[in-house]
Amino acid sequence: SLTRYSQRALLSLLGIMMVGCAGQYPPSGGPVDTSPPTIVSTTPKNDAINVTTKSISITFNKYVDRRSVEESIFISPPVGSLEFDWSGKEVTISWTKPLRQNTTYVVTLGTDIVDTRNRNRLAQAYSFAFSTGEQIDQASVMGKVYDVKPAGVMIFCYDLTSRVDKTCNPITEPPDFISQTGNDGSFKLSNLPTGVFRIFAVRDEYRNLRYDPGIDDIGVPPGDVQIDSATEHIANLNFLLTKEDTIPPRLLLASAFDNQHVELRMSEGVDTAHLAQARITIGDSSGTSLPVISWFVNPVHPTSIIAITAPQREGMEYKVTLDSIWDRSGLRISSSVRTAMFTGNGKPDTLRPYLSWSNLSDSARGVLPHPTVLLSFSNAIEQHLVNDSLRFTDSLGAVVPHRIRWIDGATVDVSPTQMLTPNMRYSITLPADALRTKTGISANNGFTRTFFTAPASSLSYLSGLVQEQGKDGQGSRFIVEATRIEPVPPLTFTTAASETGAFRIVDIPEGRYVLRAYRTSAKSTHYAYGTAVPFQPAAPFAVFSDTIRVRARWPVEGIIITIPFPHGIIP
Repeated sequence: SLTRYSQRALLSLLGIMMVGCAGQYPPSGGPVDTSPPTIVSTTPKNDAINVTTKSISITFNKYVDRRSVEESIFISPPVGSLEFDWSGKEVTISWTKPLRQNTTYVVTLGTDIVDTRNRNRLAQAYSFAFSTGEQIDQASVMGKVYDVKPAGVMIFCYDLTSRVDKTCNPITEPPDFISQTGNDGSFKLSNLPTGVFRIFAVRDEYRNLRYDPGIDDIGVPPGDVQIDSATEHIANLNFLLTKEDTIPPRLLLASAFDNQHVELRMSEGVDTAHLAQARITIGDSSGTSLPVISWFVNPVHPTSIIAITAPQREGMEYKVTLDSIWDRSGLRISSSVRTAMFTGNGKPDTLRPYLSWSNLSDSARGVLPHPTVLLSFSNAIEQHLVNDSLRFTDSLGAVVPHRIRWIDGATVDVSPTQMLTPNMRYSITLPADALRTKTGISANNGFTRTFFTAPASSLSYLSGLVQEQGKDGQGSRFIVEATRIEPVPPLTFTTAASETGAFRIVDIPEGRYVLRAYRTSAKSTHYAYGTAVPFQPAAPFAVFSDTIRVRARWPVEGIIITIPFPHGIIP
């Protein structure tokens, strides 16, 4: 009948529609798809010339998240606002601004592009170029970002050639050329013109194509890049990322918890290396000063400074002022945020001192033969008593030559001045009568901290040579760091190479190590990350290409670390 015929036709039509719809989605079942999306074709094709189009088309091999594409496509030089028109796996991007004459345009697809099924990322940034003239720029810069999370870092490239001041400000200016790191941190800026460029690596958290200090991690180059006919292709422009601290420390509040102790709560931890230079002054409402006897950083709460004062008057309002306090980034406390008020406390100080913290646990084993032992007490201590009475001995009772250095009023660094004997028991002892606070209260008990050095059979060493590409190394100072990444926790050993670049890191435990070397000044052993604004180049560095397996009693020798300084970099 007609009704039966209509039913069959309707079912057939629905079946065709379902098959057609099913073709728009990945098939279900089977192994998990872990392959990254790739670009199948582009219009115009790569290296096309005499292009007059106002749109480009890109076809992917699989369905991709449209928003990830629209947020990860960059055209240099900029062509204005972009419009996107999607059809399956293909997107057409158009604009209204006319293209410049005789100009090479580079289209970059960043690694934040993901597919729709399993969020697989583009493995490497993809670029293609076209020119509105007869020729196309072919210069390139390649490099790598070294970081715990190297993928997806933006590469901001600024053309300084036509700038009168020959500088740029990545905080306020968008880059002229853009790329993005792949999964391993590598990147490539392609189809660049000749000229002078300044290149930064930026983890662009806000995706605003600007560098936001204190928010974004940044890598600063060792110098500007000069591209000319002799240096069209530059490799090994590498970066180490850091987060710039732009906010100086602030004094948040002050409170007296007895009549001779005031807690000064800071906005962040302070640099204890410069704490001896700190100035803490306290005065009451009549202008009479309250003497400050000593101070120290609370080892349990490092944002807290404890000041020991002369006896306070209960109920009196006091004003405390800090000066010459720096944070760990080298920023000095500002005059506008260095004062606080507190009320005098009449409660007497009755707490007896004790050892509150040490970086070395009691009866620790496997201690390396060149330890630094930190001892932190619960209160500021009469230092001369500790200096005169502390004993550092081995298991035979022999005195170990050592150095005592006070970090602040309550924390002392005790370090042997010679290598300790392997597989030996050592003790650091202080009697009770030598542990007395600045307020005159003695400890009930002294303490003994015992530890055992590692046997020589469990240790080894690394040795080799540091050299800088294109230089003889004379006059340069290099630092070599060996960081054990397995087993955890990580341990880092640092040494300065000799004038010839030779280095040797001795008495290290077995494990897997990553080696890094960098150039530094004679006054510092720290790596100089440089700054973006004002521009200060970073120090040249190298990360050894392979992890090194160190086995006990099997030294690793002949390591060659080459610090790249490519031709074309202006230091």
